Amino acid sequence: MKNKYSLMGKIVTVKQLYKYKKESPRSYAENGYRKWYAQDIEPRAGWVVGYRYVYDGKIINGYENGNVWKPTKAIPVLMVTYWPTMKPEPVPMDAVTEGGVPHAEIYKWNERDKQTLRDTMKYVTRDEKGRWMK
Repeated sequence: MKNKYSLMGKIVTVKQLYKYKKESPRSYAENGYRKWYAQDIEPRAGWVVGYRYVYDGKIINGYENGNVWKPTKAIPVLMVTYWPTMKPEPVPMDAVTEGGVPHAEIYKWNERDKQTLRDTMKYVTRDEKGRWMK
């Protein structure tokens, strides 16, 4: 793996993402947790926009004082965005390779979405030439 700072701004292909599982305390007698795990994805290209740590840990019930977060493990991650207008996602340091061509996801319209849009636009006022009015 290259130096993390030399990857900043570079285009990389991602093979895994970090997701987390969280369980909050259900009663005063229990503690909760947050655990990060790597999830395989279809390879996708994006830009490295940052570097940070995510934390595994426990949520300890503090009774009257509220819950307390106690980290148990720090995991270094790269923050990768797939398009300039998209939110960066945490990626394992060893799940990237340099190169690739980023592209935006295009919304796939289904017939139900199309019909909902048609029904909504029926009631928008129009001028004599058929243009929508504000």
